[in-house]
Amino acid sequence: MLIVCFPILAKTQSYIFIDFENPVMYQNKLVIDTQNYPNNKWQIGLPSKAIFDSANSPVHALVTDTLNTLPPSDTSVFVLKQYRPYPFGIGSFVIGNFGFLYKLHKDSTDLAKVELLADTGNHWINLMTQDTAFNMTWMSSGKPNFQDTSTAWKYFHCNYSQWFSANYSSGFYPYYADADTFRYRFTFISSSTSVNKEGWMIDDINILFGIGESSNSLVNTQSILFYPNPNHTKQLHLKRAHDLLGMPEKITIYSFDGRMVLHQILHHENQMAIPLQPGNYVLKYESGDTILSEKLIVE
Repeated sequence: MLIVCFPILAKTQSYIFIDFENPVMYQNKLVIDTQNYPNNKWQIGLPSKAIFDSANSPVHALVTDTLNTLPPSDTSVFVLKQYRPYPFGIGSFVIGNFGFLYKLHKDSTDLAKVELLADTGNHWINLMTQDTAFNMTWMSSGKPNFQDTSTAWKYFHCNYSQWFSANYSSGFYPYYADADTFRYRFTFISSSTSVNKEGWMIDDINILFGIGESSNSLVNTQSILFYPNPNHTKQLHLKRAHDLLGMPEKITIYSFDGRMVLHQILHHENQMAIPLQPGNYVLKYESGDTILSEKLIVE
């Protein structure tokens, strides 16, 4: 699994991680639209199909039907909501990251798309076809290919920081985002000729949105590297790409229900013990103005 490190020098931030194991983490954020699409096939559960036979972590995933292949001419839609964690206004920079793991089993005439809505109207941005027009950036995993079947786990990681921070105040949507909640819409449409296809499976959704004030626009995402991740050694190693000028380093690890499970001050040690039970955590690193957060997997 690809782990992405999100840098923040922020006064407010919103972080969402959904692995579909705990309903509390998604029940107020995710809407499977059965009102407009009564035959909607999106389901949260144990994948039990020939190809979609397991989630990424650890048991449940979001699947276009957990048991059956898709009928032809079917449209399935869900919407993920993210509260924007600040009043209207802008700082000196914004960071917006949106990512998830996925598998696709489709033919060339089936359609998968992901859209972003950031205003109070109905102006959806198609992240796959309008990414250049709206300054979306594809991170280290590169731009995904939704045209082909992908039965191995792939990573979708879109950064919309440049679009939002550069154009937020221009007043002309879609550059102007005036909604207090961002929405991400996932749509899978099987064609009239589609036969024996399993559709789309999604797991481990990550969204990070932050706004802040800094003399630097962004910290280098590779300034601090934590490894191994996933971790089974109970030792976390640090690699630094720049001199921290003697400043102490603080590492805090949280469980995904928000509990702090580990806190440690480092004085430029290159490793630390992490006596944690297997599971998913959020690791936060702080040193001076440098603040980094990432998902940590302990096996």
